[in-house]
Amino acid sequence: PSSAPYSVETVTISDDSVLVSWKPPKEANGKIIGYNVFYNRNPQAPLDHWQKVGTQFESVKLEKLFTSETYHIRVSAQNSAGDGPLTDPYEVLVKFGIPSQPREFTGLSFNPKEIHLNWIAPNLPGKISLQDYLLKYRIAVDMNIDKSKHQQQPMEVKLSADLTEYLMENLIPNSTYHISLAARTKYGTGIAAEIMSLVCVNYEILDGNRQKSVDLILQLAPTYQQGISAVLWERILRQ
Repeated sequence: PSSAPYSVETVTISDDSVLVSWKPPKEANGKIIGYNVFYNRNPQAPLDHWQKVGTQFESVKLEKLFTSETYHIRVSAQNSAGDGPLTDPYEVLVKFGIPSQPREFTGLSFNPKEIHLNWIAPNLPGKISLQDYLLKYRIAVDMNIDKSKHQQQPMEVKLSADLTEYLMENLIPNSTYHISLAARTKYGTGIAAEIMSLVCVNYEILDGNRQKSVDLILQLAPTYQQGISAVLWERILRQ
């Protein structure tokens, strides 16, 4: 395979076991015949020091883990030619009732002072329900704009458990923000999903004899690596 599996998810089903699931790679280059799941508490350890379990399915149960410890998980797919690339490390806290990261956490900027956040609720075992979300954000990069009059301390917002989107408002234009979102249950707070988001820039361009207003829409796709996300953009032309 020339691409890794994607959409890795976890559910902590006991104080020492986690169910891991994923979707097959988009570039399989043949029939997928199996998967390897690597896990370790130290993400910096060489791969041959990670524990490994193989499976033919798109999920596997990891058992006999250390309770209340954070594990890092990576998955690769295999076809007749060999193993494909690994997913980025995915973090999970091994403690029953603690939620995993919110899924597909992204941010879109349509306005110089706003970022629209979207996510999918994490999976939870049994009858456990979400209590709420904890959103944190702060300015990451100074882009030559005077921010001395603005709040520089990290902001925290509690969000209702039934939300899957949120509009961040009154932001500083041309600024990059660190944003994290963690789910919470009565058992505690899960590991946060993180992205970096740049507030959009609006400007004017000339196209021949016509002037058009151009909005840059920045879409953040989380990589689960060092809290940084890939940036995609598209131009919307307005006559």
